[in-house]
Amino acid sequence: ACDVSLPDDSSPLLSLSEGTVLVKSADTGRHPDGIVEPATYKQAILSPQRDYWIQAMQEELEALFRNGVFTETHLPKGRRALPTMWVFKVKRKPDGSVERFKARLVVKGFMQREGIDYQEVYAPTARTDTFRVLMAVAAELDLEVHHVDVKTAFLNGELDETLFVQSPQGYTLSSDGHA
Repeated sequence: ACDVSLPDDSSPLLSLSEGTVLVKSADTGRHPDGIVEPATYKQAILSPQRDYWIQAMQEELEALFRNGVFTETHLPKGRRALPTMWVFKVKRKPDGSVERFKARLVVKGFMQREGIDYQEVYAPTARTDTFRVLMAVAAELDLEVHHVDVKTAFLNGELDETLFVQSPQGYTLSSDGHA
């Protein structure tokens, strides 16, 4: 048997008999308002919030095209188109109410081959020390600091490689042979 208790407490919080195991329950992603963040495209289009997810996917695709992230082209011989998938997230206000439904189109990067699909991986980020210095300077000079969340900031990265990706699930960009 296994007894689990808090320090300085003689009564166990949990008592297990021999051979009993604990299994962590899967997080369903369900909010008290009943909205579930879908894990797949199919779940999104079958959910009660279907129209919101479709709108979020459309907004994502429009942003990708507007920013010139990709263009439609024929897939060259010897190249392969990397698969894509949708990632869904409900953005909430501090009070827990829905702010917006967000869909991101991502490339299944784990399918890429080093030296063929990419040469190096680099993501510029601010170091904690740099952030602290900036905040100290702002405090010393009595400056106001504003936080800005740019929805499409990640689209500004430069690639040296040409990547070919499959059309996102639910959208047909053109006929077969295009990537």
